[in-house]
Amino acid sequence: MRLFFYELKKHWTWPVLLIIGVLGILTWLAFLLPQVRDYNANYGNIYGDLQNEMFAQYGITLSVEELADFDIAGRRATLEADMDALIAAEPIFAQYGIRTFHDYRNTLAYDTDGMNEEQLLKYRADRAIMDNTIRDVRSQWLGLDRIEGYYVLFLERNIGMSRNGYSPVITRAENHYIHTDERNLTRYAIHDIFSYYAMVTGVYAIAAVILLTSPLVVTDRYRGMTAMQYSSSKGRSLLKLQGAACLFSATLLGLLLVAISFGLFFALTDAGQYWQAYIGAFDRGIVLYDILFSQYILILGAMVVALCVGTAGLAFVLSRYSSNLITLMLKLVPLGIAITWIAESSIHLALVSINTVFSVWFPANYEAPEIILCSAVMIIGMVLAFIVAARERRVDVR
Repeated sequence: MRLFFYELKKHWTWPVLLIIGVLGILTWLAFLLPQVRDYNANYGNIYGDLQNEMFAQYGITLSVEELADFDIAGRRATLEADMDALIAAEPIFAQYGIRTFHDYRNTLAYDTDGMNEEQLLKYRADRAIMDNTIRDVRSQWLGLDRIEGYYVLFLERNIGMSRNGYSPVITRAENHYIHTDERNLTRYAIHDIFSYYAMVTGVYAIAAVILLTSPLVVTDRYRGMTAMQYSSSKGRSLLKLQGAACLFSATLLGLLLVAISFGLFFALTDAGQYWQAYIGAFDRGIVLYDILFSQYILILGAMVVALCVGTAGLAFVLSRYSSNLITLMLKLVPLGIAITWIAESSIHLALVSINTVFSVWFPANYEAPEIILCSAVMIIGMVLAFIVAARERRVDVR
């Protein structure tokens, strides 16, 4: 056991940890923090604040009675009256015969064919003024229109879907959502936002695991430690300890990075309110399993850790068959690219109909192929590491 901890100490050195820390800060500033800001700014939420308001008012689901209580028609009429007042107060609208919001909508495709360049420039400038005048109220109106199109259609089951060519997994998900009495009120496309955040975390974690675990075996071999160790039967089993140390370090590092990264997301946003809310929806693709947001987070975290463990196992094998750090780096580059590609394809939009692994790599009729793929990487890495370590007792010292 003492030897095992000594091997762990070779991984967790201050220079390596400093590099991982600097890389983590750069990843946070360049990729993760913008995602947090976009989430807080409600960027990409086509329903605006309306869905958040409904969630606060009615809870995690919306029933037909609650939809009626929300009074979409009345809210729309109020917003249209507000825009009519804004239009009446701005003389530019009258120049184009626009007196109401209804007129404004009908002139969105204003005929500019007969205009000369000067007239066209004036119209564009006037159009910008008109758009800005009612922009905020119109944004609320559009959000109301979209949320009505989603919730009213689904709750009234007034929706038609063509299932020609659909996989059984997608068809089953559609049937589940259509034939339920309530609609989920989770924030729009929260699975898209958080899965992208988790994917970036996964790519960073893979790079960190390679930095932490790969130099161990090749450094000992380069320094001539292997010849001395293999002179005894105890030394012959040292590679098993090194393999175990690599896998353990990768697991620990993956868990730490996931905990820190995911924790920062929830600390800096209000996403925690959806912890016990269901994420199943027809918004950014079809969520194939109507699971809790907390369950989705745990699944994504487990996929990241699985890829970390698989990466460590494969890096350990490559390190064993490399004579120095240069040759090891040449082998690690394609490995890192391949596993990064797997991470990007499998983690982003995991368990959603438009996930790359589900919709492109597989015939789209397998259950959770993206989870299977990440698990396969982990198992392959662990098995190869075990095989290489086990056969070392019979290998000639060179």
